[in-house]
Amino acid sequence: MSGARCCEVASNDHGFSVELKSKRHVRNISLSNEGHEAVLFEGVLGELVKLAIVEGTVLRVEGAKGTLMLDLSRSELLKVLGKTSQNDTEEG
Repeated sequence: MSGARCCEVASNDHGFSVELKSKRHVRNISLSNEGHEAVLFEGVLGELVKLAIVEGTVLRVEGAKGTLMLDLSRSELLKVLGKTSQNDTEEG
């Protein structure tokens, strides 16, 4: 397998990881005991320090207070951004 992955997931899924430098930067973690299985994680990455695609397969967003990594290739990112731009144009 070429390229890095931030998580072990099925090949068609996109894994992610979040690492914050302090638990003080976590705003909310919600795990419900109700019938739905939604999970919410909110925090603060701080001021954007660096944005990069690592080994062509992982989008890395580095902030002053933490890092978000998402299994997302450059081509997938551009494809999604293109769809978003088209939707914005159609709505405007």
